[in-house]
Amino acid sequence: KGFFNYSLVLIIIFSMILSVDVPRAYKQHEHELELLKLRSDNKAYNFLMNSGKKRFKNGAYKSAYSEFKLAYDIKPNDEEVKALIHEILVLLCQSDERYCKKLDDLKL
Repeated sequence: KGFFNYSLVLIIIFSMILSVDVPRAYKQHEHELELLKLRSDNKAYNFLMNSGKKRFKNGAYKSAYSEFKLAYDIKPNDEEVKALIHEILVLLCQSDERYCKKLDDLKL
């Protein structure tokens, strides 16, 4: 009977420890995942912006536009990417009317 009571007390104590540590560990893990996603998003954004700028400089405007749109999807509040999308659409609109519609619909 004494062993049973001792085991029961240990189980209760262990359960209490787990109930405190698990939520804290989960929150820490959740925070780490958010940081990884942010780092990954920043890497992707930087890659897309650099690639888009190179394409823009080389006159590959449609490709640059695609890169900037993807970068915009990652950081829709970034003023630089908004300005580049607008600038590219103005250039593309001169030779392709479809881009004029996109320029008119632009809500940056």
